[in-house]
Amino acid sequence: MVAVSDISFDQSEALRGATKVGQSFMTAVYSPAKGDIIWLDFKGLNGISRKAAFVVSEKAYNMATGHVLACPVSTKCYGNEFEVPITIGNDFEGCVAADYIRNLDWRSLNAEFAGRGDSVTTGAVLGRIESALGVAS
Repeated sequence: MVAVSDISFDQSEALRGATKVGQSFMTAVYSPAKGDIIWLDFKGLNGISRKAAFVVSEKAYNMATGHVLACPVSTKCYGNEFEVPITIGNDFEGCVAADYIRNLDWRSLNAEFAGRGDSVTTGAVLGRIESALGVAS
């Protein structure tokens, strides 16, 4: 494992998704952050299915543990008071189920960045979680 301080990094390499370590290059590894929408690969009876999730945990926690606290994003909205409508680019519309928080191993589920929730969406999701838990913000 390479320490972050051992990596030299310039912008042109960042655009290509690579970091330089000595004379070799390695692919930059994505780490989920709060407000990110990620794709996760779940293995089931019918093969691998990709599911979207909305990250609610801090990046430092996610990197330290290899886990992420996230809420599922569904293409269907049922009108539940804990749902938050969300759009990922022009490709995906659905709802974040803020009352269904999961602790998931983002590395083994091949987390891939899908988009980023704006501050209003992130605030709405976190607000509904606080409401469900009875936590005052």
